[in-house]
Amino acid sequence: MKKIVLIISLFTFCATISFSAFELKGNFPRSIIFGSSFVAMENDVWSTRFNPAGIASLSSFQSSVSYSPQLFGIKEISSSAFSFVYPLNDIGVLGGSVHSFGFEMYREISPTISFAKQFDDFSFGVNLNYNMLTIERYGNEVALGIDIGALANISENISIGFSTTNINSPTISQKKEKLPQTFLLGVSYKPIESTLLAVGVEKDVRYNPSPSVGLEIFPIDELALRVGIQDEPTLFNAGFGVHVSNFVFDYAASSHQILGLTHYISISFQ
Repeated sequence: MKKIVLIISLFTFCATISFSAFELKGNFPRSIIFGSSFVAMENDVWSTRFNPAGIASLSSFQSSVSYSPQLFGIKEISSSAFSFVYPLNDIGVLGGSVHSFGFEMYREISPTISFAKQFDDFSFGVNLNYNMLTIERYGNEVALGIDIGALANISENISIGFSTTNINSPTISQKKEKLPQTFLLGVSYKPIESTLLAVGVEKDVRYNPSPSVGLEIFPIDELALRVGIQDEPTLFNAGFGVHVSNFVFDYAASSHQILGLTHYISISFQ
């Protein structure tokens, strides 16, 4: 009976916040704050999950791990991920990540290989995703998805990013359920060196547009303070990042209007 209740809770959770299989790609503290506007970010190792073009300007190896132990207070549902980038000199930048969501009865695992190339003030990137779904007593299913992204630096202070997921329209399971196909567009703006403001919108072909806005301020070089809001669903987000030597610790809290609070942490090496 407990297992049945957990499965029902999981699918109720997904339906309530308009999530379905392989949609939780942005569960990393900084991207949680900015939501869809994270598509306009560059120089971030987690761009491998949101907009692969964002890693094109990175010039050194970086890696990061992220973890959320209880999504919206449901202890059986956790999210964890690992991401890295490795510049290939003039060839481009190679990246990779693995994202896991769920628990022993229902689990999604998505390994991703990313590649990005910078052309002056324009960058282009592509993701190859191997999506694996495991449901206890039902077995495993897999689907291959392709994402593309672009990022343009309009000026020293303004960047525009765009990405789309699953452009090849992959399906999973015998029922041929389509994996989410989304389009993201965002703009980031630095009015001063220590402040970043970003706005964006995500459009899943099945749902209404979901706008986001995020703000990041560096009161000192080693500390970042962040706040953001998202609609459809409504989420209020806040967090911080601490930079010590070559390591960065990030934290974010996200409050859903119905389901409550979720905590996210990550540790990055730069």
